[in-house]
Amino acid sequence: MNIWATPVRMAGLVLAGSLAVSVLSDLAYGEGQKGPAGGNSNSAPSSGTGSAAPDLIDATDPQAISDALWAYDGVEVLKDDDGNPKIDVSDSSEPFAIFFHDCTDGANCGYIEFDTSWDMKNGVAASVIDKWNQTKLWGVAYRDVHNDPHLSMTVNLRHGVTADNFDDTLEWWDTTTSQFEDTIGWKKK
Repeated sequence: MNIWATPVRMAGLVLAGSLAVSVLSDLAYGEGQKGPAGGNSNSAPSSGTGSAAPDLIDATDPQAISDALWAYDGVEVLKDDDGNPKIDVSDSSEPFAIFFHDCTDGANCGYIEFDTSWDMKNGVAASVIDKWNQTKLWGVAYRDVHNDPHLSMTVNLRHGVTADNFDDTLEWWDTTTSQFEDTIGWKKK
């Protein structure tokens, strides 16, 4: 069974249910007319008890992403060689960078890429990288010209994600980085 089948089916049912309520409300009260609560049947309740839509984090606002990295030391928003935003995190325990991609003139970016590397005396074997990429869902590994290992993780931020979702992404990045360090035999100093 496709792992997306159930959530997609569920989303379709929720959407269908929402549309049915809206259509039934319009049929019962006439489009744009007042419903039983005295409010317009096409608008959200105005009682003040409704919740506002959550603020979303997307790749168009590098400062919002930088602010979401509050738990890390040494967070700095910069520009890369192409003029796109870049965030350097010089945290002593896990330094990494966030590159912004699919940008228009250095702004309005669509996705980000977490990236980190390790300087190892003898590098790492290609077979270690291959095994990682074949068995892990999160984090793509590769080697540079010195056979030093790198790890990257791309995140689509088009249309935004909630702060909770972004925090969860940071946890995945930290966990993936730690697992990769175990895989390559990295010993923290």
